[in-house]
Amino acid sequence: MDRLAKEGMLFTDHYSGSTVCAPSRAVLLTDLHSGRAFIRSNGNDLQLRKDPEDLTIGKYMQDAGYATAMIGKGSSGCDNTVGHINDKGFDYFYGYLGHGQAHSFFPKFLHRNKEQIDFPNNGGSQTWRGEVYSADLILDEALGYIEDKKEEPFFLMYASTLPHAQMWVPEKYKEGYKGQFEETPFTSKNQGKNILIMA
Repeated sequence: MDRLAKEGMLFTDHYSGSTVCAPSRAVLLTDLHSGRAFIRSNGNDLQLRKDPEDLTIGKYMQDAGYATAMIGKGSSGCDNTVGHINDKGFDYFYGYLGHGQAHSFFPKFLHRNKEQIDFPNNGGSQTWRGEVYSADLILDEALGYIEDKKEEPFFLMYASTLPHAQMWVPEKYKEGYKGQFEETPFTSKNQGKNILIMA
């Protein structure tokens, strides 16, 4: 990791391909301008196309001899997508297949490649409750991948869901902050609706 930090490429200027997440990831994956990208908005039915002519950063890196992985928030669509991320230049995938699924930090399932991994004690639609916190799983998976591939060239696209508006975390992460800030309870009668609008 120290060598990567010392010798790796440093990106000092950052531009977003779009104002929302799904089209931004599509631009990053495909190097297409947001006006030409095939994902141009957020929604639950978004997916990569099956067209073999569609190249991704993963495919470019594979062709250059790198092992490739996407871990975290994928952009390939739903379970039955025609353009699964493993078919679009990524040897390994772990996380959420699509945009809509990734708005739960306590999901009912994630995917490892094309296999669904179920978490039956998580909240599903009650996205703020559960036993398995996806951010921990995704980070651990990414760190494990880096460790496994440290002796060979690899490209890892790590797409954390943590930058999203929901700040639901397990109680253990709240402990160190209790009492440090004045509590101001949110009391709107439309609390659930407001949370969905923020997502």
